[in-house]
Amino acid sequence: VDAEAQVQKTIEAAEPLLADQTEVEVERIKVATQLTLDAEKTAALACADTRKVLMTKLKEGKARDTPSYSAELTKLQSRLTFAQQELQRQRKVALQGEKLWKAKLVVQERTEDLKLIEEEVEQAEILTTPLGDERPSDEKITEMVNAVDSVQAKLLAAMTSLESVQSAVQGSAKTQLNGLIERVKASQVRVDEMKETTREQRERVACESILREAQAKLNAVDEAFGKTSDAEAPYLKGIEFLPLEETIKAVADSEVAIVGVQEAIDEARAFLQEKVVEIRKFAEVVSKVGLKELDTLNKKREGAVQKVALFTKETEERKRAMLQQQAVSKVTEAEAAARKMMTTAKDFTLKETESGEVEITPKAAQEMCDRFAAASKFAEERLDDARQYMVERQRATRAEKKDQATVQEMSGLVSRLNAVQSELGKAKSIASEHEQKFVAKMVMQEASDLMRALESGIEKVTEEAAPLLVEGGRRFVVASM
Repeated sequence: VDAEAQVQKTIEAAEPLLADQTEVEVERIKVATQLTLDAEKTAALACADTRKVLMTKLKEGKARDTPSYSAELTKLQSRLTFAQQELQRQRKVALQGEKLWKAKLVVQERTEDLKLIEEEVEQAEILTTPLGDERPSDEKITEMVNAVDSVQAKLLAAMTSLESVQSAVQGSAKTQLNGLIERVKASQVRVDEMKETTREQRERVACESILREAQAKLNAVDEAFGKTSDAEAPYLKGIEFLPLEETIKAVADSEVAIVGVQEAIDEARAFLQEKVVEIRKFAEVVSKVGLKELDTLNKKREGAVQKVALFTKETEERKRAMLQQQAVSKVTEAEAAARKMMTTAKDFTLKETESGEVEITPKAAQEMCDRFAAASKFAEERLDDARQYMVERQRATRAEKKDQATVQEMSGLVSRLNAVQSELGKAKSIASEHEQKFVAKMVMQEASDLMRALESGIEKVTEEAAPLLVEGGRRFVVASM
């Protein structure tokens, strides 16, 4: 019963929406629609709750055991189903009412908007009407273009809005809507005429704007090339071989500059390709000049492509020379570390007498061993670093298929590293022999110190125990009686 009552309230709320809405105000339709939707929501919840109660009753034993009770529940289900069907119909009425008031609102709003748009069309016509044979300035043409573009955008928006609600209005509202659409079309015809009248002027200004932007893109390429000049400046000093650190920086700066130039060239290429298509659509008198200018700029871009290709090749050659210089440097560092290690190892021999005895304090021996260990570690690190670098360079050399001279130079560096390895082995052999003597000397010294301490302890104990040994310790025995 409650569900049916809620459905009835929904029907009553929707009654204003079933009448002729041609002359009804938007606000009244909006209010009736909202009341109907609110009532429909409440009724739907009541129907759902009632359906749950009926289903529970049908599952009870009384419904199974009492046919009359079961029949009564079935009737209630039928009434509930009918009420829900009616509720669905009222919901459709409310949704249609919602479309209607929104459509009527659009018509009202577009009516006001169209008045303003039509005024703007008139203003644009005044701007685009030529005064004698005088050629308008670029500023004046820009003002025309902006005015026409603004009106065009508003006309398109108005037409889209009106066409979206055509199916939702009827009667006089539909007639009013169709009238607005015709007015938009009429304004569009006037705008099209303005576009055609000012086409050459508009396209000339647009073409000049494109050319200015294209020139700016090529200027950016030139600016990027300035960084390549800065990067290769160290090579222009007339010095045959730059210091390694300066060479590494110059090569890195060159590679960064190449990336910058390539990006600027790619951006210019994409812009020119896009704008060539755009300018071809302009009037012939405009496009002919514009395409010629773009062709000139494109040739300048092509020259930049060749220039950066040459600089890239030079940079690659400089990088290969730098890598070779770096390889020589690493091998030289390993050789210097090996010489230092050998010098440290030979220091051990300076502490031996002619008879082969070692004359050195334990502290001095420890310091000498520590120095050798540090020199050995450093030399091993330099050798490992150089070997790893040489392996990478040899792999790159094979991949790049370098000339025989480069291959021979790499082989010579590998031979020098092998000599360093041999030198380290000799130094370790020398140091190992003398370290053992130092260790033996230190162990003997430590053992002698321990023996002296032990002998001193024994003498002290003997002295303290002497009274016990005199006359068999008689004094202590008498004293204890």
